[in-house]
Order: sequence, then structure tokens, then C-alpha cells
Amino acid sequence: MRKSLRPILLVCLVWAVPSTAAIRTWTNGSGTGNWGDAGNWSGGTVPTAGDVAVFDGTSLANCSINVPVNAQGVLVNALYTGTINQLAGITVTIGASGFIEHGGTWSGGNADITLNGGNFTLTGGSFTSTSGTLTIGGTRTASATLFSQVGGTFAHNNGTLHIKPYNNTGAQLTWTIDVLPATVFHNVEIDVNHAWTQPLLATAPGD
Repeated sequence: MRKSLRPILLVCLVWAVPSTAAIRTWTNGSGTGNWGDAGNWSGGTVPTAGDVAVFDGTSLANCSINVPVNAQGVLVNALYTGTINQLAGITVTIGASGFIEHGGTWSGGNADITLNGGNFTLTGGSFTSTSGTLTIGGTRTASATLFSQVGGTFAHNNGTLHIKPYNNTGAQLTWTIDVLPATVFHNVEIDVNHAWTQPLLATAPGD
């Protein structure tokens, strides 16, 4: 399946982190290369649901996601050139700050990746999805581009992209997916079950 969906173009080069979020920067201070090692993060704390995990080039070491992740957001800066590996059986849950990748490499595993209220943005680097399900859902109060790829490389890894936003009040909202012409999805599910929600899928000329 190949779609380029361009009614809304979201280029997220500047990311405002909510004031309530704590920044946890990847330092690999313990030298283990493991996400679950507190000594590998600034402040000596593994990112939690109120934190944003940031890979900004402070350390270029690879990171193995060896414990289930539940973070408010993940930001991979263009200065980071390492690889973030989602190990087999390890789930990743990301909150309202979403997933933004400007560089580096994300290597998905076989367990689910869930964006709960945040969006997926890829401007550079490479993202290999999970062979399980990449879900973009959560409660939404405004129309948005849920999946935005304006650069970089997306590989589907034979997994599913599951679009499942939720809203049951106010005006009807529009959800948009914006990808590059060469991007290929293996399987896409649009799960919309409320009268207030309108999925909008449109193909740009030449795609």
C-alpha cells in the first residue's frame, strides 16, 4: 500500500516540550548501552511517563530498549548517529509529546509501539517499525497530522500501522497521514467508531 497524504503538512523541526515534562538525555554513562540502566540517563533516572527521552548526541552509543518503555515523548536529534534497538518482546508506549526523529536509526522489534495522544514525525534518519503493530491513538481534541514523514526512511517491517484516534465531543475532527511518495506500508488499519471523527486520506498527484 502506498499513499502520500498531503492536505496538511506538518514539519516539526522545533519541539516545545511541555513544562511538566522532565528531559532525560541519553548519556550511556554506565557504558552498558541499555535503556533500562538508570546510569545511562541524565539525572540518573530511566525515562518514565512524565519524561521525554532525548537522544541529542551527548552520547552516540547505541541504545538497546531492554525494558518496557512508557515515556511522555521520544526525541531523536539530528546529531545522534547511533541506533536505538527495540529488543524482542519489549513494548514501547509514548504519550502526548509523541515520537520525533531527525536523525539516527530506530530498529523496531516484534512487540507493539503505541503513541497514546502524540503524533509520529520523521524528518531524517531511518525508522524501521515493529513487525507487530504501530498504533497512533489516544484522546484528541483538535484535527492533526497523526503521521508525518517529510524526510528520512520508513520501513514497515511487515507490521501494521493502526490509526485509532478518539474524540467524542465538539466539532468533527480530521486526521491526516502525510508520507513521501516512495513510502510503502505493509498493512494499514483505520479504526474510527465515533460520529465526531472523520478520517481524511488523499493522494497527491504523481504518487
